[in-house]
Amino acid sequence: MSVSNERTPVRYGLIIGAACALCGLGCVLLSSIAEGGGSVDRGWSLAACIVFLIFLWLMGEAGYISARQTGRTEPGIIAGAIAGLLGGIGLGLITPLMARQAPLFQHPRGSDVFGDVVAILIVTVLIALMGAGTGVVLGALGASIGKSRYRAAEASTSSEQQSQPRPPAYPSGTTDGRDSE
Repeated sequence: MSVSNERTPVRYGLIIGAACALCGLGCVLLSSIAEGGGSVDRGWSLAACIVFLIFLWLMGEAGYISARQTGRTEPGIIAGAIAGLLGGIGLGLITPLMARQAPLFQHPRGSDVFGDVVAILIVTVLIALMGAGTGVVLGALGASIGKSRYRAAEASTSSEQQSQPRPPAYPSGTTDGRDSE
């Protein structure tokens, strides 16, 4: 594997992972807006669901692009895992912070800040690992599609090269292919 192909899953995993992290943040923020004030607003809930579906699609897209570039499934799986991990971190960091704003989870003054930080870190790590696992599955799905697209692109370029007619070979000593008399 060349150097550029070795970096392909990391590059696409990081780029698409950043987009996944933003989708995770947006999903949690839209969900909290939907539940604000005690009643659920269906419009905001629908927007949160759409952002979450985009979040899932991006993990598969990371696998698809990487496999299409390399022609192998493994880079697509790695890219999906990286994207899922970063998306899970984005989703995991904001979720406990938003939950803390809910009236049921508010602590009285002087509560254990260290315990809150540890809880946020534990939740973030668990959600990030679940995101990475989901990214592996969706990255593999995208990679299987991307790998087939790589073969199709490779086959079309080779068939174009084979279908071009060759110029006629001229015998030595003549310029136009006819015998000179």
